[in-house]
Amino acid sequence: ASRKALQGCLAADPGFGDRLAIVQRRAILAAGFDAPGPERAALGRALAMGGIDGAQILGLAALKSGELRESARLFAVLLDRGEALAECPWAVRGHGLAALAATRGRP
Repeated sequence: ASRKALQGCLAADPGFGDRLAIVQRRAILAAGFDAPGPERAALGRALAMGGIDGAQILGLAALKSGELRESARLFAVLLDRGEALAECPWAVRGHGLAALAATRGRP
């Protein structure tokens, strides 16, 4: 039911900001239903649209699975947005954890 509601919102041709929010929520909804394919598709779409949820969630997933360079790259995308570091502490922590683990040679 939730998926159909979100698809209906997208079909109504919302503005760009609303479209991005809907795509990001679809990814979170798919993750909640343990549907990795649709989750990854929506996260990738959101990332391509400039959304930060995709980089956050994919960066964390890469960190968990030991893909340290990918995790650091995704968190770096968030740090390179020009925001003050105080505005994105989760990106600083994620990037730092990935870099530290890579330096120590372990996931």
